[in-house]
Amino acid sequence: MEGMPSHAAVMERFQREGFRVGPHKAFQIARDASRVRVLWVSEMSPDFVRRLLLMPCHHLDEALSLARGALSPGARIGVMPAANSTIPVR
Repeated sequence: MEGMPSHAAVMERFQREGFRVGPHKAFQIARDASRVRVLWVSEMSPDFVRRLLLMPCHHLDEALSLARGALSPGARIGVMPAANSTIPVR
């Protein structure tokens, strides 16, 4: 995802080049992030996370606060502690 201008560009590249192990995760993240807001809680540098087209958060509490502030009452928030090996399904 690094160096790509948008989630749509990531998905288009994947469609054009076909399935490959590794890039498939970029496709899955881009697909999901194009439909829902993804806040990335990680020890990765915030600048690096932004280059991956994601919103960095330092702590879960920060991510939950941002999510709650942007959502209407009763909206659902998903927390994925093993996100790199999880595929969300609505």
